Parts: sequence; structure tokens; C-alpha cells
Amino acid sequence: MSNLKKAGLLYSPKRGIWDLTQLGKEVNLNEFDVWDDVYAISTPLWEEARSQKLAQKEQHQISLATQSVDEDAITDSDDAELWREQLLTKLQEMNPYKFEELIVNLMRKIGIRMETTAKSNDSGIDGIGYLRTPELMTYKIVLQTKRFSTGQVTGPDISNFAGTISGHNADRGIFVTTSSYTKDAISRSRQGANLITLVDGDELVDLLLEYEMGVSEKTIIVINDKMFPKD
Repeated sequence: MSNLKKAGLLYSPKRGIWDLTQLGKEVNLNEFDVWDDVYAISTPLWEEARSQKLAQKEQHQISLATQSVDEDAITDSDDAELWREQLLTKLQEMNPYKFEELIVNLMRKIGIRMETTAKSNDSGIDGIGYLRTPELMTYKIVLQTKRFSTGQVTGPDISNFAGTISGHNADRGIFVTTSSYTKDAISRSRQGANLITLVDGDELVDLLLEYEMGVSEKTIIVINDKMFPKD
């Protein structure tokens, strides 16, 4: 959904509510290609946003080192997005088992009845669950998580996971990482009978905020005393 939004096909008027944009409504599903029409558009935008955030963060650090900070100054610079970087860093530094439990609990919030697997002989699987749809269809879901601070999830990682899905007689797989995926990994996730949903670090942050798991929004009102002088 985050990629559809980046591609201009979807928008969210309110948290938890999604709707098609005019461009999305005009999509011809007979000619629609998820790579050409979604990922080919959204992936460069994600990379550009990451590069901009990194450059802004470096510039901010330089400014702090060379300038004194006016405590009365009110800015809305990059602090609005700084929490995303902080949260992603916390996720990357989490205890690995606690991270697995966090993602399994997120799956439960989403609606998948999932349990964590035993730590031994789990074949890389971190959770197994069942999703029941409004049409009374039930799907067996397996989960794998990768808590990366550097590097990307590769095609072979996804192929190995696909084999594990078949080994557990599951219908679908969900792969969650704090990093991102190579183009080959994205391609392999759509091959074969067992489709794999990929969740990268940016989308994981969005989901944790949407389901308010350790993250919540607050409206802060700041009064600038200089605007209301006593003398």
C-alpha cells in the first residue's frame, strides 16, 4: 500500500482508511504490471527520500557543530521525519528474539492469528499463523524476519524462504526486514505458487505507527513567549 501510494495510485485520507486516486481508478487491470506501474515508480522515490534524509541529517550535524542553537527558535525542519530514523535504528538494535515477537504481535494486530515458532529447528521461520478472510477462506501464513542494519535482502534469501513455505504446507509467506530488497528479491517473491509479501523498513515503520505499537502521534502546542512580552 505504501508503494501504491508512492506510485500515485492510492491515498489515505485518514489513518487506516485507503482509497484509489483518480489515476488509480483509471488503471486498466488487463494491462497492469506491478513492477512497471508500481515498483519502477516507487523504488526510485524511496531511494531519493533516503538520500535526502541522509544529506539533511549530515547537514544538521554540521550546523550543530558550527552554530549555537536559539532555544526560542521554532522550526518544523526535519524533526517531523526524524522519529522514523530513530525508530528504524531502535528496530535494528533490538534483541533478535524480541524483534521476532514484536513482528508476530504486529501480524496479530493486522488480523493474522499467529504464534512464534520454537527457536530450534524452525527452518528460519519465525511465526506460523492463519488468516481468515470475510469470504470464509482460511490461509496458512508463515513469517520470516531479518533485522538488518546494512545490506539488502537478496534473491537467494527469498528463494530459500519460498522453499520453506512449501515445506510447511503454507499458502502464503510474509518477509519482514528493517532493510530493503534487491530488484531480484522482489522479482522472486512473485514467482511460483506461494506468493510472498515483502515488508521493508519504511513500510514496517508505517505499520507500527498505523497500529500504534510503541509509536503514537501527539499534538504539541508551543507558545513563543517573545510574541507576548510583559514589557
